[in-house]
Amino acid sequence: MLNSYCRLFSKMRLLFSVFFAALLIACSKDNRYYCVDSEKEVFVESSMDTINGELLFSLDAIPNGIECYDSIVIIANNASAQKLFDFYDVASCEKIFSFGSMGHSNNEFINPPFYSYFDFEGEDRIMCIPDDRSTKILDFNETVKQKKGVFKELRKHKYDGEDYFFVNKDTVIVRKDLSYIDPRDKLFFPPVFTIYDQNKKTDISIYPEIIKTNNFGLLHFLYSSAVRIKPDKTKLVESLSLLGITNIIDIKTGKVLGIKENNTYGFEDIERISGCSDIEQRIIAYTHGMYATDNHVFLLQDRCSVSELQGNEVSPTPTLLILNWDGDLISNVCLDRGIYSIACDEDVSVLYGFDSDGRIYKYNIYKYLNK
Repeated sequence: MLNSYCRLFSKMRLLFSVFFAALLIACSKDNRYYCVDSEKEVFVESSMDTINGELLFSLDAIPNGIECYDSIVIIANNASAQKLFDFYDVASCEKIFSFGSMGHSNNEFINPPFYSYFDFEGEDRIMCIPDDRSTKILDFNETVKQKKGVFKELRKHKYDGEDYFFVNKDTVIVRKDLSYIDPRDKLFFPPVFTIYDQNKKTDISIYPEIIKTNNFGLLHFLYSSAVRIKPDKTKLVESLSLLGITNIIDIKTGKVLGIKENNTYGFEDIERISGCSDIEQRIIAYTHGMYATDNHVFLLQDRCSVSELQGNEVSPTPTLLILNWDGDLISNVCLDRGIYSIACDEDVSVLYGFDSDGRIYKYNIYKYLNK
């Protein structure tokens, strides 16, 4: 009888151990601060190939962004430029035309653009350019044909959010950044993605709670990210700037795949970093540029501490990570220049980018796309 009780007690102790272990995992700090539906870990090689860029042309000023489509490189300029968009022919490297001005009319821009995305409406290719409280729709084919900005419509933003994407006529997806009511009360609200589908609202809370830190200036940088939409508009990708974390959201289901790089800090590690010197030495700067195509997500990363940047905006040899939309790492490679922003033409396997001096380079990435 005693042996039976001992065996029963052992089984119960084992069950309780499993239960409490599961409870600890479920209630871990990382799950409080970062919670996704599924997760993958990627291992980035420390020794990588370096590919050399070919200088195409130089600009008079540093642009805001770069896009490419149909053998055309599109430069998004800053507010000081005479025109906000320059179209260049890839073959000749000559400027085809320019358009776009700052202002408040439907065909003008309140904020200088940083990125755009392309879409089809029937047979027409359109270029969607997010602005302050609206997205301007450009008839891309007619714009190239007439060599001027041909605007089709203005789609006003119905909801608040810093990143705003029109999925279709009934659906939009919005990322609202870190927010607060009054910064003096030190009460912050984490970023949240929201899918609005025919008046149905679905919040996607990847970051349930804000980390606890006395360094409130760090919070804004910690939760800052690059966000892009897949050209077929089925998925959205977000990559954090100061953590090796990338999230892929299925727009139809709202499910989130989290991709974490090996040896990156977790949110609970950041809680223990308080001093500015610690931040500069220990925090690693990750994604500063992103581009999305039908097949791949391209992440441009510094992968060094702020102190190692030595005052530069980006690393002189940034790392390019190429992922597929299932979160698998296809390739990682170094670029030979301090490239700030990128765009990719997968039809010819060429990556375009500009450096902090406004020089435009191209990189042949064929073998890294076709491993």
